[in-house]
Amino acid sequence: MRRVNIQDLKINMVVARPIYSSDGRILLQAGVALNENYIKRLHDMGISSVYIKDDYFDDISDIPDVVSVKTRIETTKTIRDNFQNLEKKHKLNTRAVKN
Repeated sequence: MRRVNIQDLKINMVVARPIYSSDGRILLQAGVALNENYIKRLHDMGISSVYIKDDYFDDISDIPDVVSVKTRIETTKTIRDNFQNLEKKHKLNTRAVKN
């Protein structure tokens, strides 16, 4: 498994880890072969890189995340909510940001 920049993805590369949206929904499961539509959609959604299966790095399959998926999703949601709140009410929830 290796991490590949979205610009370098090619058709038929196989996703090695699930890809999540900013609200925590799974966009693509591990094992899915990429096609042109998937790659374009990931690019349009702002996904910057994807873990893909790779014969050269096949024995490296369990790379630990520095930040858990749960923490990443919660942080993204908090930031998005705060920006929306700041835009609408001109208030920032600093406690949520600190947490």
